[in-house]
Amino acid sequence: MLSVLSRVCALWREVVCKTPSFWTEISSDPPDQVIMMQLARSNDAPLSVQWYSRSETPILEAIANNANRWETMVAHSCRWTSSLAPGPAPLLKKFVLKNLVESPSEQVHLFHGHAPRLQELDIRAIPIP
Repeated sequence: MLSVLSRVCALWREVVCKTPSFWTEISSDPPDQVIMMQLARSNDAPLSVQWYSRSETPILEAIANNANRWETMVAHSCRWTSSLAPGPAPLLKKFVLKNLVESPSEQVHLFHGHAPRLQELDIRAIPIP
């Protein structure tokens, strides 16, 4: 949708490209270069991430590097990686981790104990070694 709006005219393109809140919904569906563009154009705006059935890739590491901006992180049916629970997440309100294909091999300290706004924590169907 955003790509269509950005092609209407130069003014609309500028508005679309320079409005960070338009770029904050991150999912595992688009190609990596689109996700990187979203991360860049969203500037410092809070992010909502939906990650499904995709193996660990460099793009997930890039998303993890922005954990300080996560407002929502939902991960389904994927392999465990430390990128799913990186360092502090001061804006995080909702964290969902379901149906992991593989369990963590070491003890996990979610967000280094720093997610002061966390309101919803949903962790299900995770194999225990």
